[in-house]
Amino acid sequence: MRLKIALAAASIFLLAAGLANAACPEGMAVCPAGSNGPGGCYKPGYAACHGGVICTQGMDYCPAGQRGKGGCYRQPYKTCSDGLIR
Repeated sequence: MRLKIALAAASIFLLAAGLANAACPEGMAVCPAGSNGPGGCYKPGYAACHGGVICTQGMDYCPAGQRGKGGCYRQPYKTCSDGLIR
């Protein structure tokens, strides 16, 4: 299961890198650049866009804060506290 999640995340990252203003392939949606990240392409139902950051399905988004830069994480295995994921 972890390998499947890692491969999906890697695929989304590769699509997201520098493609925020480009047209996305068929079946993919545009995640516009925003306050949280550069945006990119993602597949709805398998990932979600959070202000320019793409998180795979089942992941939550932790916004940047005083304690960290935030990012995607999975509850209940990790927690978010003012941008710090631990």
